[in-house]
Amino acid sequence: MARYKFIVLSRHNIEIGACEQYNQFISESRGNLFITIGEDNGTELFESAMGVISDDVIDKLWIKIINQFKGPLLKGAFVTSPNGLSQYYPNHRYSQGAKQAYDNAVIIRARAGWNHFELR
Repeated sequence: MARYKFIVLSRHNIEIGACEQYNQFISESRGNLFITIGEDNGTELFESAMGVISDDVIDKLWIKIINQFKGPLLKGAFVTSPNGLSQYYPNHRYSQGAKQAYDNAVIIRARAGWNHFELR
């Protein structure tokens, strides 16, 4: 199990000393880079995510970091619901490690919900 599940990169000082301050920071945060690290329990691999919540322009440094992470990733996956409906998403990205896990019968799960991915 991963020690960290969530990383926030910010250009501003952050004061979080209590749970309430953390919750307020998350609900009000704009312009920071958020990275959510997926879990791997051996039979299921939950997707990771990276992005910025912003009302206007995204920081150029965050765009550079996101693009560097995207570079080596593979593209294209079918998202399938529990009732069997499936749709292809050509821009969905995943790592070579996720593809190897999928090829070894690990179920690749979405961050939320019950959908899973079929990696080709």
